[in-house]
Amino acid sequence: MSTYLFSAGKLAKFSSSARHKPISIPRHLFNIVRGASDSVDALQLFLKLLHEEEVDKTSPGYLAFDAHVGDTSCQLRACMLLEILNRYRQHGSSAMEVCSIEQTIERLKKVIENARTFCQNICNLAVTKATPETLGMSKHGMSIDEILQRLEWTEIRTPRRSQELSNPTLFYSVASSVVSRSTSRDRSSEGGVGNTNTIASSATSISDAAPTEQNEKQLEAPSIVFAEASSDYWEPWDWHQVVHFLVYSYILSKYKHFIIRDINSRQNMESVIRENICWDLSQVTDAELDELRQSCRPHIVVCGNSLDGETAEYLERLPTTKLHMDDNCEENMQHCKDLLASDQDRNVLAIFADHRHYAFPLLGEEGKQGEDAVIYGIMDDVAPGLSKQLQASKGEARELGTGPSMKLFMWQHVALEAPGRFLQLLDEVDRPILVKAPVSKHDLFGFK
Repeated sequence: MSTYLFSAGKLAKFSSSARHKPISIPRHLFNIVRGASDSVDALQLFLKLLHEEEVDKTSPGYLAFDAHVGDTSCQLRACMLLEILNRYRQHGSSAMEVCSIEQTIERLKKVIENARTFCQNICNLAVTKATPETLGMSKHGMSIDEILQRLEWTEIRTPRRSQELSNPTLFYSVASSVVSRSTSRDRSSEGGVGNTNTIASSATSISDAAPTEQNEKQLEAPSIVFAEASSDYWEPWDWHQVVHFLVYSYILSKYKHFIIRDINSRQNMESVIRENICWDLSQVTDAELDELRQSCRPHIVVCGNSLDGETAEYLERLPTTKLHMDDNCEENMQHCKDLLASDQDRNVLAIFADHRHYAFPLLGEEGKQGEDAVIYGIMDDVAPGLSKQLQASKGEARELGTGPSMKLFMWQHVALEAPGRFLQLLDEVDRPILVKAPVSKHDLFGFK
């Protein structure tokens, strides 16, 4: 529905010039109102989180942007959202972008008001016996472009100007992150992981990927002039990409149970595995856990489970397995020791190597080749020999217990959330299942 207002790839110009009969225009107006309302909710929530100074446990939080609809790139989305937040908080130049978001919200509200009025006038034509011409449209109706013009909708355009590159550290913080071709500084990233004090059948890691406070000189990056960004690459300094990312991540999260992926819209993008990724695993103390419960600072959250068995056994036992609160459980204590002693760099690479690349079956020639062959070909086109490294890491997954075998710890989802909100959600779960976005049924207007 928001594709009426914000371009989305091949849907950017869907029948925008084709005329729609007056009787069908109210349906399009309904979709525009629904899309505009969701967009307002998304942008208002982002601004609220951007200025959050203490945990609001009644807020859906950052998980409201966790558009996990069965894809295999949740770790990238979490890092992208965190990169946006850090850029807007660290760079003084973001004031103009924040102002533009506020202006966009007001324009969207005006669109909603105009759409409702216009819809009422169209519906009254049958009562007043008036002609469509009295509302400024021909008897053949209006195109989507004409409807949007009538509703006074135009997307804000910011002038071409010099902008500082955002700190790239965060985007590198998850292994095998996909980055754009844009200039960035080669830096290593360290992520502390905690909360290993859990039962052997369940574990949740919280990684504070946000950079520590640094002085202005440390945060300086080369100043480069960019034209309006291409949608083929992730460029967090481009305001339009940020708005589109926030709107669609929010909407996909809200309606993810009703989404069917268009498998033909996939585009191959340049990617590279960054080196010098470092993971530092440490156990969280009770005092640190209490401090985290008060923290509203966004963290990369890695959710997963451990099981002395295979993935299929986890699915079988999930409906009946309950958490236990025995702090003296020897099995759990030994499991925590094994997890802390493991080589996290090796584990992470193995986890991503054994992770599915597509959440849907490939078709045509790619389907005949198989997913592995397709992925290996893409990798070797970008970096010859990279597929062999992937295969080597993939072979380690079962041995380490991070893939088909869940003996050590298998990553199941990566999201962004404030520790205070996430731990509250975790406290409400009595089984080793994944914590997900708190989308309430009453938010899904028109759906049951």
